[in-house]
Amino acid sequence: MNTKIIQKYVVPQLEEMTLKSAADFSKEGNTFEYFTQRITNIHLYSNLEYELGENINASSIFIFVFAAILLLVIAAINFMNLATARSTTRAKEVGLRKVLGSNKTQLVFQFVIESVFLSFVALLMAFVLVEIFTPAFQSLVNEQISISLLFKPVFIAGMILVSVIIGVLAGTYPAFILASYNPLRTLKGDLRSNSNSPKLRNILVVSQFAATIFLILCTFTIYRQLNFMTNYNLGFAKDQVLVIKRSKGMETKFDAFSEDLRKNQEIYGVAKATHIPGKGFMNNAFFPEHDLNKAYFLNQSIASEGFAETLKLKLISGRFFSKKHIGDSLACIINKAAETYLRLPSPIGHIIYMPVKEKRIPFTIVGVVEDFNFKSLHYSIDPAIITNMRNNLDGYILVRLNTKDISKNIAFIKRTWEKYNVEYPFDYFWLNSDFNKQYNSEKLIASLFFAFSILSIFIACLGLLGLIAFTSLRRTKEIGIRKAMGASFYAIILMLIRDSIRPVIISLLIAWPLAYFAVQQWLHKYSFHIGTNYLDFLFSALIAIIIAILTVSFQAIKAAVKNPADSIRYE
Repeated sequence: MNTKIIQKYVVPQLEEMTLKSAADFSKEGNTFEYFTQRITNIHLYSNLEYELGENINASSIFIFVFAAILLLVIAAINFMNLATARSTTRAKEVGLRKVLGSNKTQLVFQFVIESVFLSFVALLMAFVLVEIFTPAFQSLVNEQISISLLFKPVFIAGMILVSVIIGVLAGTYPAFILASYNPLRTLKGDLRSNSNSPKLRNILVVSQFAATIFLILCTFTIYRQLNFMTNYNLGFAKDQVLVIKRSKGMETKFDAFSEDLRKNQEIYGVAKATHIPGKGFMNNAFFPEHDLNKAYFLNQSIASEGFAETLKLKLISGRFFSKKHIGDSLACIINKAAETYLRLPSPIGHIIYMPVKEKRIPFTIVGVVEDFNFKSLHYSIDPAIITNMRNNLDGYILVRLNTKDISKNIAFIKRTWEKYNVEYPFDYFWLNSDFNKQYNSEKLIASLFFAFSILSIFIACLGLLGLIAFTSLRRTKEIGIRKAMGASFYAIILMLIRDSIRPVIISLLIAWPLAYFAVQQWLHKYSFHIGTNYLDFLFSALIAIIIAILTVSFQAIKAAVKNPADSIRYE
């Protein structure tokens, strides 16, 4: 960064704030910095105070990409499973082609081309589905999304390349399985290949279910963290608080406006503030009287009488602002974190100075409140100070009201606003809704992960269905002999279900530690977060096992009711 720009723009502000030269400020061991950033980086990579709007964390995008890739991998594995499972239906075709002169390379090439063709068909269907479901997706993410990107040559070329890669990767293994059949055996009806396909097929099913269980566990954790954040005791009451924008419109009429509102029994509190929870407090330097040479930086809001009562801040010691005390025009309230930061074990009555235009304005600490989350739960609670508003500064007006008859009470507030102000429109929002907007990214992640989980469960069930179909087909003669020897209907079903559940159990053992590590890493980006709930792991196991049993039951019953004579003659 150009030092001349820093000297011209930053240093004067620093010296005004700290009432000392930049050189002296640095000699005391303090540092300051000034930086620039690309405008294109702000939306995803910036997390500063006073942003132009709500930003999205880049990690959220990476999570979506990872989940999409994981879903794609599950689908590719599923394709491989189903292709190998139905390979027996093409075994005689392979045998006949080999007898007529086709070699293994030609057969592999043929089946890979078929796989790539199916991938292209899927790509075309994906374009159609994107067109159909874009309105629903826009509603889900609450954003306007243009699909014109899909038709740009670069994007189309990229998707074609991805389609080819997926087709080749998903089709190569089944192609080798099909090409490995012995022509003489297959023409005689022996459908065994020369490869070790059953073992690999089980590995694929395990991988598929492990990925699905991983997504389920992540979804559980995201929803629990989101529920935790929206219901967490923030140290202030954010419900039933209506916030009016552009409080400057009241100018010197705020006291009269406030008095008129308080005459209504449905109005429980009215206050004015430059900064409110969820909108970011400003950062200012302060000098406590016991350490006048050191600047302490506190998060500040300038507020009127009634601010603490309207937000229901919990008082630890001292009192709130009151017009009954003449000296309260230069009074302040600090939180518990500020008391610790300023090293004031008994802060009531202490003087703390705020530099304003080369002067130090003394504020007397009249109260200490419990720490409250004026920022989102992504951040820890910083030292904060609330100074009494001496002049009519611009900001917000907070009104705590009875919400049983919202329309009636809002209409009353609007009439009162228009009585004293005609220049600015009555523009308001609810404090709880606005504060919870800080968690929009988490809401989006939760919704998409839920959708990804449902899709992955569906795809994994298809894979498991293919596995049990293949298993029952290969064991047709065995099942017939078992029934002929007296095995019951239920014994046959339990045998097939047991064999199908085993890969699911193994997938649980793989997915659990991976999911535990992933959710711990994600949770630790929050200063306030939930702990590990081991019931989630049990629920994920229960869901996976129930889904697996339901999936394989139909095929197992179909195999169990088959006439044993037909089964024995099958091979």
